[in-house]
Amino acid sequence: MLLALWLSALFVPYPVVMFLAVCLAVLLAYDLQLRTDDLLLSVFAVIAALLIPYLTLNSPAIADVIAFWLMTNVFIAIVASWIAFWVFPNQETTPSASQPSVQAAPRYNRARRLFRLACVIIPFLVGAFVYGMVTPFAMVFAAIQSSQFVANTGSQTKLPALC
Repeated sequence: MLLALWLSALFVPYPVVMFLAVCLAVLLAYDLQLRTDDLLLSVFAVIAALLIPYLTLNSPAIADVIAFWLMTNVFIAIVASWIAFWVFPNQETTPSASQPSVQAAPRYNRARRLFRLACVIIPFLVGAFVYGMVTPFAMVFAAIQSSQFVANTGSQTKLPALC
């Protein structure tokens, strides 16, 4: 997050480069979410990729504080999660030797998911960084809500008929 703060301060005079760097950072944060099962870390990565550059453009003093507290909150959230899983362990049964373990293939196309996430969040980034029309709250809300595309790993969802 400090790297995001430093790069944001470096790219402030270059708005096109800043916009492309933010798009790349958001896509990398979404890719982290697609590759791992750690939703907490990926949500904080998306929030950091969106908020820190935006606040660096509008109020650099607040960006320093946000970067520090985001790192602190990530640390607190990870420690609290570890403690919660230590106190309340997972009750899954381990497979016995008589049952063969089956490796499940991924049921989704990661490139397609990343493209769908980009189609949702890039218009918000254009509105925020190019036109200045989107608030930070709306950007973060759209980023977190669009991550529901990642959570849906089932088969194709059919829409009900309207008639």
